Amino acid sequence: MQTRIRVSHWLSRRNDQSTKEPEQEPLLQPAERMPPADRLNQSLIKVILKSDCFSEGGYQNKPGRRSFKRTLDRSPRENVKRSKLDIGSRLKESDIGITEYIGKHLGFSAIIKERYNDFHVNEIDLDGQVAKLIHQDIPRNPCDDESIEDLKILVSPTIWDQLQALGKENPSSVEIDVTNIDKVERRTIHTIAKKLANVVSQTVDKGDKKFLTIVSNTKNDTNGPKIRKDKRIDWSRCGGDYCHFLLHKVNMDTISVVNQLAVSLRLQPNNFCYAGTKDRRAWTTQWISLRKVEPHNILRAGKSIRGAYVGNFKYAKDSLKLGMLSGNQFRIALRNACETDEKIEQAMKSLQNNGFINYYGLQRFGSVPTIPTHEIGKCLLQGKWHEAIELILKPRPEKDNELAEVRRIYAESKDARAAYDKLKRIDTIEARLLKGLQILGDKNPLGVLDSIPRNIRLMYIHAYQSFVWNHIVSKRIKQFGTEVVVGDLIYDKQNCKETINSEKEDLSNYTLADVVMPQPGWKVTYPPYAKAWYDEFLAKDGLTTDLRQNNKKYSLSGAYRNILEIPTNLSWKIMHYENKHDDLILSDIDEMRKHTSPQDKPNGKNKALIIEMCLKSSSYATMALREILKNDTSAETQAALSAAHDVDNIKSNVTTIDECSSKDLEIEKDTEKNFDKCQEEDVDVKTNEIMKINDIENISETCQIIK
Repeated sequence: MQTRIRVSHWLSRRNDQSTKEPEQEPLLQPAERMPPADRLNQSLIKVILKSDCFSEGGYQNKPGRRSFKRTLDRSPRENVKRSKLDIGSRLKESDIGITEYIGKHLGFSAIIKERYNDFHVNEIDLDGQVAKLIHQDIPRNPCDDESIEDLKILVSPTIWDQLQALGKENPSSVEIDVTNIDKVERRTIHTIAKKLANVVSQTVDKGDKKFLTIVSNTKNDTNGPKIRKDKRIDWSRCGGDYCHFLLHKVNMDTISVVNQLAVSLRLQPNNFCYAGTKDRRAWTTQWISLRKVEPHNILRAGKSIRGAYVGNFKYAKDSLKLGMLSGNQFRIALRNACETDEKIEQAMKSLQNNGFINYYGLQRFGSVPTIPTHEIGKCLLQGKWHEAIELILKPRPEKDNELAEVRRIYAESKDARAAYDKLKRIDTIEARLLKGLQILGDKNPLGVLDSIPRNIRLMYIHAYQSFVWNHIVSKRIKQFGTEVVVGDLIYDKQNCKETINSEKEDLSNYTLADVVMPQPGWKVTYPPYAKAWYDEFLAKDGLTTDLRQNNKKYSLSGAYRNILEIPTNLSWKIMHYENKHDDLILSDIDEMRKHTSPQDKPNGKNKALIIEMCLKSSSYATMALREILKNDTSAETQAALSAAHDVDNIKSNVTTIDECSSKDLEIEKDTEKNFDKCQEEDVDVKTNEIMKINDIENISETCQIIK
């Protein structure tokens, strides 16, 4: 549009030669004088110059109207300061003992979780089946599939004859003596009656006897007895009391979704059972179980939550329990992979053959460096109950303004009631603690801590265990490398126990993947060379390897964890893409809706590495990615990489625009010359015409004189 205005100004200058226009600066400026934002706005200029903007029918300035002039920042590019990207202070890997690598390959730069759609996690159950949302159908009640003939043999002939009378009279009513009939047969009678006719049934007491009253449920039955229709499900015939279903979600953690489902279904969150929690910043799929809740109600509740989907309903006899999974399947896209295909292949081969150090990832420790979860766990293990409560409620940088205000109020006033009254959500850890403080006060800190769910309290103390384990394993790798040494603990798969490797002759029989390292506790065995490391590390925090307390809730028996983890079913491919927001992996819900799978774009300017692998339930995929990239996986580092990638894209766009601007400037100058040439030619034509007219006038005067 701006070029149109400029050209129309030149056209108006032709029409009015008497008006001298002030000299104006060219519309397109040299690249070095133009700030990046203005350069991007110039990207349409080339298209406009090729359009019909030179036609007489284009935009015309009105007579006397000042021509449009764009105001641009004249400051040089190098002096324009970009605002610093504020990504906050986050935990780094080195803060929690993650320092070593296994592979000898060279790492490369790539961005982890630039988008939620780059990270997909599907639970693997104990039978090895991957949890994948494929439908949202409501399962048929098995009772509906039973024929009347199959049920006939379950009741006596007398009762069968009485049931046959149903529906023959209108209204029909039957009373059956069930005094000496067990509960199973009574349930069968109910089922047969419902299959024979539209009836309702009810067991009533008459003296010393019990009668099953069955009446028609027709609308014109106004005189018969009023019996409420029994809508209950016979769960024993469905296959069990529990409904298992898949939860497929994004941008929410498991606990948050469960809380919302509980509100919609009018249940308590502890009615929901699942094998483990899943990350927020990913597409995740996991199994959940509920007791005696019908699938259609769960489906209705799921539809009310944005970013959550439920499906694959089935009935089961048992509930899910924590830890009832064998692992997780991961589908991951690493964007902006800045390395040759050959070196990427080397890194992936190293992961496939050597695995990665089985560190506990950053997710285990929270995102706030000043108040990581293991610090709260340390206070609990030390018996510092008041300090643990203060750490949980301590102010911290966070997006939730309401929660930040609540923390501030409590920190300044220590008034739990005033802080609690500011909360809108009462299902958070902070709300439970503040409520506990209101009821129990400061004199019973253990009781206040008990108001937090048990799994959250265990998460804090297990985070401290993980903190110790990471540091000890890093020290072991740094000192002994990847070789198996005398004193290492070897996991005996046949006997399912740990043994100390004390013979040099046995070293060749094992690899580092067979070696385990204990998490501290009173029940584990420590490698002889590492016992002093544990003692020294724990002594700094006033603790011992026993980790036993008078309060058994906060005692730790310990456990064992493999030093290395080797992914199974590992595969990978290179994919090129054009735009930053292109989807590279389909989620379960997209596949269920038959969306087209993302395809490689060979001419795309960006490259991504697509990885698919399976890991055990306690392993972190980010630690596998760290081994591939040889780079920090913290949010701070990834945000910096993403920002750098954005800057590179802007620079490449600016370079292209500079080239276009240079060409457009030449076009503009040529256009000005053409207009000036046309004006000069017009002046010459007019001069010749005037000269001809003057000659004619002179001839006429001469003729008059002669006459």
